[in-house]
Amino acid sequence: MPHAKHRILCLALIAVAFCFISSAARADVIFLQPPASDLSDLGAYSQPDAVSQQIADNFALTHAALIAHVQWVGAYSLLSPPEKNANFLLRFFHDTSGLPARSPFYEASVVAHGTRLPDGIRYQFDVDLIDPVVVRAGASWLSILETDPTTEPFWQWNNSIFTLTDYVARRNSDGDSWRQVSAGIRGNVAFTLLGTQEVTPVPEPTTMLLLGTGLAGLGGVVRRRRQGREQ
Repeated sequence: MPHAKHRILCLALIAVAFCFISSAARADVIFLQPPASDLSDLGAYSQPDAVSQQIADNFALTHAALIAHVQWVGAYSLLSPPEKNANFLLRFFHDTSGLPARSPFYEASVVAHGTRLPDGIRYQFDVDLIDPVVVRAGASWLSILETDPTTEPFWQWNNSIFTLTDYVARRNSDGDSWRQVSAGIRGNVAFTLLGTQEVTPVPEPTTMLLLGTGLAGLGGVVRRRRQGREQ
């Protein structure tokens, strides 16, 4: 009988662990700015070498979140290269009075695969962050720089259909102050942040039942052991 109770307890603990692991592994859309359909203005150049220009766009979260995957849309203004991997520098900045801080609180050099969109001009880039980044609630900024020396110059971070503000931030090089500029006709660029909201997961009723049964069984085992010692 004690073996059966131990079995019940183990099953309950495994169920709870599975519930929390499944919640942590599930990636949700944390923030979304889809690309605009208008191709007359593709957006803002964001390359440190070719054009000496860095672009950042702001976003706002209602809760802190763990960002594990980033998507964005861009194009090369000269020719459309074949689908390939390209090097990018991703940076997250805190907001200071409506502009990014001078130094990022997170940065990662990544290799992202570009998938050509049906319009034949733009590419969607995707990357999983090896070290996911925690972004606090409120306003923050994302900067994406194309740093691949093997691709053609003049990479543009494409406009978004949404308008959170009517400007993005721009600077020429690291350490410079950021300033407000328009990102083409939309004022925002296209990107998506995926990850998990930092909220306390609530176990499902079945999990709670298993946990309660297991704890009750453990309590019975402890009581019997105490009674045995007293006798």
